[in-house]
Amino acid sequence: MAINKTSKQEPIPDAGANTSSGEMVIRKAERKQAKIRLGICGTSGSGKTYGALLVAKGLGKKILLVDTESGSGDLYADVTTYDVLPIEPPYTAEKYMKAMEMAEESGYDVVILDSISHAWAGQGGLLERQNFAAKRTGNSYTAWAEITPIHQKFVEKMLGCKAHLIATMRSKPEYVIDKTPDGRTSIRKLGLAPVQREGLDHEFTIVFDVDGEHNAFPSKDRTGMFDGQTVKLSEDVGKKISKWLGV
Repeated sequence: MAINKTSKQEPIPDAGANTSSGEMVIRKAERKQAKIRLGICGTSGSGKTYGALLVAKGLGKKILLVDTESGSGDLYADVTTYDVLPIEPPYTAEKYMKAMEMAEESGYDVVILDSISHAWAGQGGLLERQNFAAKRTGNSYTAWAEITPIHQKFVEKMLGCKAHLIATMRSKPEYVIDKTPDGRTSIRKLGLAPVQREGLDHEFTIVFDVDGEHNAFPSKDRTGMFDGQTVKLSEDVGKKISKWLGV
């Protein structure tokens, strides 16, 4: 078989060009296209809502507070200018997703979900719905097959939100049961854990744990800006995050 030595190799398309409709496109990484996903965990009275509003003030001008805390979102009107969207029970994940859609349609810069613990453990939350499904089917394991896809859609909506997103979570003590050398059991307190599905904190860019003195400790920080530090949630924290994003 003859070989055509004059034939030329087809040029490789530019990675940034969409060669045909529907094709995947490789592009340069641009942090400025990203939006922050910030989690704030703390017990009641630790200042989660107040801190979230201060950080939001440093992130953008148009702020929406999605309030599940019985109207407490209006208590901080002196902190900054913001709008409130109350959510009443049942606290379904679908209501939170609708709230995020409304925020996107209205062009908000920052959305605060205060708090997403209700979507998990509140009235009408996913745990309650799983319990109802288990009673209906008689099988707790298969009941999760109904609930997990809803939770996943909720997580995906938070991650894909077109605005900066801050989600507060209530914390509760976490315990573990140990066996002593003589065979007895003992209960040991590990610390505080967010009232949410295990592993949700891994989805956020930064997670702050706030104590009773309003000190914030980063339990996760992909930015590296707050690693090992104790900070007070403030407008300056929001500005630092905004600068890191390239906004």
